Amino acid sequence: MSDQTHHHHASHDHGPLQPDIEDTPPTHYQLMTQAVGDLLIRKGVITPDELRATIESIDSKSPMLGTKVIARAWLDADFKARLLDNTN
Repeated sequence: MSDQTHHHHASHDHGPLQPDIEDTPPTHYQLMTQAVGDLLIRKGVITPDELRATIESIDSKSPMLGTKVIARAWLDADFKARLLDNTN
C-alpha cells in the first residue's frame, strides 16, 4: 500500500455516533403524528391496518424513483408530455 492509503484501525475515532431513533425520547412531531394516527383510528376514518400499510408504502419510497421518472422524461417526449399534464 502507498503512504497515501488510509489505514483504518479500531482506535480511529470518527466522532460520536448518532443514536438509534428508538433510543431517544420522542420529538414533538413524533408525538403529534402518533396522536393524529390514534385519533383517525378511534374515529373510524382509517383502520390500524390501513395506517400501517400507508406508513409502509411511504417508507418504501426512495429518491431513486424520482430520478427514474426524470430520466425517462428526458428520453421520452410523449412520457414527458403526459407527466406534465398529470403528475400522478
